[in-house]
Amino acid sequence: MMAVTNRDDLAHLPLAEREYVEAVSDVLKNTLGDKLAGLYLFGSATSNAYQPGVSDIDIAAVITSTFPECTYLDLTSRLSHTALPCPARKLEFVLYTQESARNLETRQNSHFPFPYELNFNSSEGIKDYLDLANKGGGQSEHWFVLDIASGRYLGKALYGTDVKETFAEPDWTTVQRAISSGIWWYRRKVSQITRNEKLTPPPTVEEEKEIIDAVLNACRGWRWTETEVWGSKIEGAEWACEFNKTWPVIVKAMEVRRTGSGMIDGLEAAKFLHYVQGALPGPTHL
Repeated sequence: MMAVTNRDDLAHLPLAEREYVEAVSDVLKNTLGDKLAGLYLFGSATSNAYQPGVSDIDIAAVITSTFPECTYLDLTSRLSHTALPCPARKLEFVLYTQESARNLETRQNSHFPFPYELNFNSSEGIKDYLDLANKGGGQSEHWFVLDIASGRYLGKALYGTDVKETFAEPDWTTVQRAISSGIWWYRRKVSQITRNEKLTPPPTVEEEKEIIDAVLNACRGWRWTETEVWGSKIEGAEWACEFNKTWPVIVKAMEVRRTGSGMIDGLEAAKFLHYVQGALPGPTHL
């Protein structure tokens, strides 16, 4: 059985989440064996920003060389919520090769570096999402640049070398393009939710979470663009409130996220995203 390298790195998490991260570590070590070069915890689970029932658990692993597809399918079946229940809102797991983690070149037909071997999400009540590198048509590439760029500063090594030694550092322009692309992605998402809202039922709970995530993620990206400092989404929102005091929707998004109750105005969120998009340098979308 594989133990987490440094249990102190998980001390801030609830017991269920700590045990879950260790269980995921065991699955990865047992399935990937000697090819597992590193295992990393990203996102809010690395700090006190983690909120049970609200936050995801983001884990990235790096392997020395690839496996056949059947190994990846076996791995994800073991990580699925049906086999290993996730106490967080969702497990987000990404597998990279050492070559892709260290290489900043962009492949043909891609906008960003860091192509993955597999991207897997699993949670209670939703269908597992799996995208394999050789299948194409996966989720937007910008998310993986942002995960790695922020993870190099905030991530925790659960196994293997330090995260900064494992992942290359994307340059400022690449990160900024990823931030801008992410905000554009959220703008489309929020637009879909709020379109003709007078003629449709109010947003679902999950759609409300998407709108709040949109506002808070935009704040975090805006903060990095201005200061080159990574932090949690709430820290980004707190910074944005001080930097520009004209957007009450930021305060409301923080309040709803912290308390778990209330709603924010989707149209105000859309206006804020449009504003932040315009405040960023470079292209508005890819």
